[in-house]
Amino acid sequence: MIGILYITVIVVFIVDFSGVVENIKAQLGKWLNCRVERLKPFDCSLCMTWWLTLLYIVVRGQFSLGNITLCALCALFADKVTEALSLLRDIWAKTITVIYKLLKL
Repeated sequence: MIGILYITVIVVFIVDFSGVVENIKAQLGKWLNCRVERLKPFDCSLCMTWWLTLLYIVVRGQFSLGNITLCALCALFADKVTEALSLLRDIWAKTITVIYKLLKL
């Protein structure tokens, strides 16, 4: 199911790149007057991928052993999705730098 893969990429972006979770932890820490170290499952892309994809297949009525396995695999490889997105971002940045140098801007 392509939806499970989409959810994985979106979760990785939100948890590992956007900074939203860090902001939430900081605000929660101010409110509780303490430092919030972990906020599982919200600050763990593996955990969030697992639970959200599992919820997705339940809501869609597609709860099966195969789909549960796909959810588990996507959660397992969430850190590799993070690495792949970082690589794509770095390749894009390097490409832009090379184009600037070629155009001498």
